[in-house]
Amino acid sequence: MTPEEAERASAEGRPVPNPDPPRLDADVKTLRWLLRVEKRRLKEAVRIERERRIVFPETSVILRDVHRLLDAIAIREGRLSSRTATAPEPGRFEGGGSGGPRPRDEFDDFRALLE
Repeated sequence: MTPEEAERASAEGRPVPNPDPPRLDADVKTLRWLLRVEKRRLKEAVRIERERRIVFPETSVILRDVHRLLDAIAIREGRLSSRTATAPEPGRFEGGGSGGPRPRDEFDDFRALLE
């Protein structure tokens, strides 16, 4: 996006997505503040997705940022080693349209934060 387009979009009240993750070399207080901001963004993104019945790619970017911030805070507090903080490669999607109960997954904690 050119600077002119960004200025016009800002003037029209549309937010500009940030594809770059937040810097994780800050102190814990700053990381916690960033985490609160990202959680609010995630909550709003999920609300909009539910309202419009569409999934936006930006929501997964926000979720990625929340995950990375949680890991960075846990590492700084000594609750997580830096080697375990790297995300594993995603596996093949095992979703089936069986209609049965959905098994608990790693994002249920994020969903619980939004409720």
